[in-house]
Amino acid sequence: MANTDRQEILKISDVERVAELSRLKLDDEELERTAAQLERVLEYFTRLSAVDTDNIEPSDDPNDFAGHLREDAAAPGLEREQLIGLTKHNKDGFLTVPRAVE
Repeated sequence: MANTDRQEILKISDVERVAELSRLKLDDEELERTAAQLERVLEYFTRLSAVDTDNIEPSDDPNDFAGHLREDAAAPGLEREQLIGLTKHNKDGFLTVPRAVE
């Protein structure tokens, strides 16, 4: 079960426990693959935590996009006759669609 190609940050027993708690049945190969994938995620978090953020001002609103979006303005659309003329599915000046509920 042990694979010497990967640096062991996470023990297979840890992955087995998480799989058990998640109600997943993983064979030995899946355990190794999952452990390797989780180790890559943990390594990425280690790299992120090493980033110097001392001079970065905290954001109180991560969704503050006001400076990046264009103004929401209405634009002229097609006239009713033009829209109906774009499809063959119309009757008496209305668009028709297949019946959804019987």
